[in-house]
Amino acid sequence: MAMNNYGGTPVGSTTLSNNINSISNTLLTQQNIVAMNSTQKVAALLILLGPVTAAEVLKNITDNDLLEQIALEIASLNKVPVESLVGILEEFRSLFQYTN
Repeated sequence: MAMNNYGGTPVGSTTLSNNINSISNTLLTQQNIVAMNSTQKVAALLILLGPVTAAEVLKNITDNDLLEQIALEIASLNKVPVESLVGILEEFRSLFQYTN
């Protein structure tokens, strides 16, 4: 097996292991995003945007039931992996691009 120049680590096994981990993480991220409902995605996005921007967004929502659902999701949302947040941002970007 070929060795690299950085401490004699076998090139093939390290690269293959990293690729498998990357593919596995991508699949888990996609599953996490698909498993989330739209209110959970909105909650994650609002958390990501921060309190000032989230407040600006929320004050434009007039449906009190929807506001309550979003608030409950924000309160109960577990830690969302960065990869999932990137996917959620991409999903919202695509939606906004499509509607404009």
